[in-house]
Amino acid sequence: MTRASRLLRAAVTAAWRLPTFAPNPPCPRGIPSPARHPRRRLVAPCIGRPAGIAGGMADDRGLLDELEEMLAPEGGEGWAGRASLAAELRRLAEACDAAEDGGEAASHLLVGMEDEANRPSKRQRRQRGRPFSMSKYRTRFIALKIIYLGWRYHGLAAQAHMNQTVEAELFYALRRTRLIAEDADSKSVFYSRSGRTDKGVSALCQVVSLCVRSKGDAEGPEVDVTDELDYPAVLNSCLPPDIRVVGWTPVDKDFNARFDAKYREYKYFIVSQRHSPLDVAAMQQAAGLFCGTHDFRNFCKVNIEAMKNHVREVMECRVEPLALPEWGDRDFHVLTVRGTGFLWHQVRCMAAVLLMVGQGLEGPETVQRMLDVRDVAGKPSYAMASEIPLVLTNVGYEPNLQFIQSRLADSRVYTSMQDILDRSLIGAVLVQHTLSSLANFGPGAKDAPSRFLGAHAPLLDRQREASVEEKLRQEEAKRDAREGEVGGEGADGTAGEGSGCTEEEQDNVATA
Repeated sequence: MTRASRLLRAAVTAAWRLPTFAPNPPCPRGIPSPARHPRRRLVAPCIGRPAGIAGGMADDRGLLDELEEMLAPEGGEGWAGRASLAAELRRLAEACDAAEDGGEAASHLLVGMEDEANRPSKRQRRQRGRPFSMSKYRTRFIALKIIYLGWRYHGLAAQAHMNQTVEAELFYALRRTRLIAEDADSKSVFYSRSGRTDKGVSALCQVVSLCVRSKGDAEGPEVDVTDELDYPAVLNSCLPPDIRVVGWTPVDKDFNARFDAKYREYKYFIVSQRHSPLDVAAMQQAAGLFCGTHDFRNFCKVNIEAMKNHVREVMECRVEPLALPEWGDRDFHVLTVRGTGFLWHQVRCMAAVLLMVGQGLEGPETVQRMLDVRDVAGKPSYAMASEIPLVLTNVGYEPNLQFIQSRLADSRVYTSMQDILDRSLIGAVLVQHTLSSLANFGPGAKDAPSRFLGAHAPLLDRQREASVEEKLRQEEAKRDAREGEVGGEGADGTAGEGSGCTEEEQDNVATA
């Protein structure tokens, strides 16, 4: 293809953009017709800087004649402009053919054609030229209701050296959708969460509050709730499928999702095999002992540096069967725990002891004795229950928050959760098929697990951790030693005793 032909293609592209072209005009040979592509914007091919164009123009005289005939039909709207374009093209072609330095002249023309073809659209230029400014919009304090499957996340709270957290994904979506400024952090948007969940823990009702961009202009009135941005739909477009915003509601600027919560409810799902059923009655009896205000230091992971007060109120604790479709030889139960706040890993420790009671390894009286810190001052050594079945299911406020749900967002959430369910069921079917193939290793005698795991050691006979008081004395001695080495003065070891709860402890108050 000669450079003149490239020039003609670029010229035809420009000609087709002129208004009121002749209906279905014939195209010069070798040039695609835009009539066959009504929504396609024709652009000139990428053209380099030519060394010369004079040689070869004679071969394209027929194309010039045909182009002029096509561009300049007599009469009709826009005829003068098309005729002028045809005349200009012929003049330039003849000038390039005659001039000794025609290559340089053609270069400028062709490069200009290329620049026009690659020029960004008006919308793109507007977006590039005007950076987004949060100051042009009003802001609104809102609360968001979030659900997430925490199996692949390292907890809810953002961490300095860990991006795989729920809050890291949430703030990425908030910045990407420009609901908060690019450089905003949790403090600048007054962010708070209702309950801090650990690695692997899921939530069906995580409530967060923060200040976000509103739909209205900064100088205009506040936008009515019915006309506000669809926050769930906007955020879900940038969130992964296992994190979804399902509702929002306007709140007062003094609202705090953590301190205004009246209770938090967790559920722990239990799967048991029918050939080794759980003693649900004994579990229910033991669960009832947790209700009330107790010192739960023996039912949590003690961190004396962050937490010194281990008294918590459990409003409800029960174990009941779960109605689910039959799956192999499994039975399903659920442990429900509701309280004003929880210690670090408290629910998982409670579930572990209740499972021992259900298996007949411990009696309900073990729970009663472990709640008496005068009788059992140090926590017995035992493993926590798995984090996978634990879910934050509800957070209560007074008055109750009335979340606005988006029909569009709800339909998409339902679809994404269905996809996750299908994948999970496929995995369960594959594992069940694998178990079926292991026919020689089926359920054995009732004492079969002891041959592999060893005999159960009663909890109260096991080695115990140091008591909280002993840990406090050790920590105080270490602090005094450090201050003595650097010549520190004025340390009385009473920090945090006035409130009984340090700032970090307050952040852990809802951690299960």
